[in-house]
This record gives sequence, C-alpha cells and structure tokens, in this order.
Amino acid sequence: MTALNFVLSEDAVYVVADTLVTFEHKPAYFTTKVFTVPHWNGLICGRGSHGLILDWVMQAFGSTLALDLVHTDEFAPQIMRDLFDNRPKEEQANCTTSIYHLGFDTAQDRFVGFAYRSKDDFVSEPLEYGFHQKPGIGIEMEMREFPKDFVAHMRQQREEQDALPPEERAFIGGQILSWMLQRVQQEDGPSLVRTTILPAFEWDDYGEAYIECLDGLAER
Repeated sequence: MTALNFVLSEDAVYVVADTLVTFEHKPAYFTTKVFTVPHWNGLICGRGSHGLILDWVMQAFGSTLALDLVHTDEFAPQIMRDLFDNRPKEEQANCTTSIYHLGFDTAQDRFVGFAYRSKDDFVSEPLEYGFHQKPGIGIEMEMREFPKDFVAHMRQQREEQDALPPEERAFIGGQILSWMLQRVQQEDGPSLVRTTILPAFEWDDYGEAYIECLDGLAER
C-alpha cells in the first residue's frame, strides 16, 4: 500500500509518494501513484487498490466533462461507486481504497482538496489545510525544505512499517517522487498554476526489489 504524504494550503500543494506496488506482500512492479490533471489544475492520487485508482484516472481522462476538481466533485462519488462495484469481489471485501483530489479552485482563488474513501461509500470529504500523512506515525512534520523534509518523514514511516508483520504492513519502496503545485498571480489576469515534478529519493534496496519483481513475473 502506498506511502502518501501531502501539505494542502491556499497557495500551494506539496505531495510525495513512493513507487512500489506489491502483490501478496511481495514486490510486483514500480509505478507512478500521483497523476497530474492540467486541464483541472490538479492532481489525482490514492492508496489501496491501484486498479481502482487507475479505473478512475481513465474515467477522468477519457470520458469526464468537468471544468475543474470542484465541478468534478459533484458526480465523482457515484462514478467511483460504480467502478468499485465492477472490481473483483475479493478486492472489494479485503482492500480499502482512498482517492484524493488536490487542485486549484478558480472561483475561490485557492487550492482545495477532497477525499473519497471506499469504507465511507466514496462520500465526498473536503480536506482541511495542513499536513496529511498515510500511513500515520503520530509525528507531525514541519516543512522547511521541499521535498527534503518529506523524504526524512517517509524514511520514518518505512522504519515503523518494516517492523510490522507483512499482513499489516504498508510496503514502501522503489523511489520517492514529488509534486508541487503553486499559484502564480498574473498582473493582469487570473491566477495560474505551476506544476513541478521531481524525483526526490531512491531506496537503498531498489535493485533488490527490482529482482524480486522479476522473480514474481514467473510466478504470476
């Protein structure tokens, strides 16, 4: 399950996520878990079923008519419910998924965020400003330098998770990638959004995990 941390503020959004995907508690592949949506001035990301998250991303990119993420919020919950109902029954019963929308609201001239959680039937949950961490480790992060502070925090997350039994663990690995959305105020016009994506860190066991992924290909 994904390690996903972000800071949401009126003027900017800062996000980091790891790239490891596991299958039956073993490394399966590496992927991007945060998706930029420039025409909505935002990001889509999540934790849990990567298949369900990709289903929603494909729906959002391929057949959703909306002006921005606030507009999308009007009908996203029902579409997510329908996509969830079409996932394998075993996944529905055993995998909890949360999808997050983080983006700029032109009408309010500020960034906003929404969460949609399978355990709550994907009801829209407006997000508060501040630091959000998954998995939680009970320690708040004071951001001074991005993404350096996030990397240090995620290293603590992994240390705690690695001490748990495999069935309880959020497997964290591969790389840490970072996204930053910033409001850019024009002199004669509406605010614009600048998006920056940077690799932030590579775990020491990245090569070992890659070999495990290769071994798993033969088993699946």
